[in-house]
Amino acid sequence: MILELYPLYLFKNYFVSIPLNIDLMEAYTAVISLLQTLDQPNISLLFHDHSTEMLDSLVTGMANLEEFYNLCYSSCTNEVFSSIPNLKRLTIHAPFRVGYIIRCLLLDMSSLTKLEAFKLSWRYNYENPIKRFVFPESLRRLSLTRCSKFIWEEISSTFIMLPHLEELKLKHCLADDDVWKLSDKDIFKSLKLLLLSDVNLKCWEARSDNFPNLKRLVLKKCKHLQEIPTDFGEICTLELIELHDCTTTAEASVRKIKQEQDDLDNNILKVYIHNSYTDQRDHLMLSSEFRTL
Repeated sequence: MILELYPLYLFKNYFVSIPLNIDLMEAYTAVISLLQTLDQPNISLLFHDHSTEMLDSLVTGMANLEEFYNLCYSSCTNEVFSSIPNLKRLTIHAPFRVGYIIRCLLLDMSSLTKLEAFKLSWRYNYENPIKRFVFPESLRRLSLTRCSKFIWEEISSTFIMLPHLEELKLKHCLADDDVWKLSDKDIFKSLKLLLLSDVNLKCWEARSDNFPNLKRLVLKKCKHLQEIPTDFGEICTLELIELHDCTTTAEASVRKIKQEQDDLDNNILKVYIHNSYTDQRDHLMLSSEFRTL
């Protein structure tokens, strides 16, 4: 069951409609009563506009909540998280203007021991997000958008500590450095999908052992990246490398990796290169499961 609170949306067999001309607090109180009456084992909730007071009232007693979309960053408190221990999917957004205290708020999600998917969507570059997040080890899918004031080494040291992480997406992120150098100890053991979109990465030093189970590598608008690590061709699980509007040198490095694998009769690896500036496309036939992210 999926419920969106404002305005009217309909999913499956349940919907909640809150007219614009009634008091929101009264409406949310009615919704609380409805949710507690239904007592469904799988509830999804999407907020469009709420205060912390309303949120605290709503999630109290909703231990079965599994999905929460569009949660405001300022409402991410220990009290709220402790009220929804069975949460599996969480999306957080931040308003266009937030105070300095809110931006410095520690986001501790360690109590969400069943959380599998987390997405943060910031409307402008969010400074130093990595050190302010405490991620649960249960996390499998992670997406960060418009983060800044971090260094690439923090990406390695933080996310290799998530043993079940299968998908990592970094979009429109601005680091303080442009070199991502992974050591022999930096191993993303479970990672299957890595997406880097519009990041200021220039030099990437890594080996196949750093991503032993990677299946798909997607790079979009990486306008400074010089090349893809040549050793990636040795990742036996790698099925697809996608490049969209990246540098010509990065494209050349991918073609070289592909050629080397063809020479070794490795027919598993597929390559897709699209450059809208030159209107060139290089690709082999791709399975329908490899859709653009």
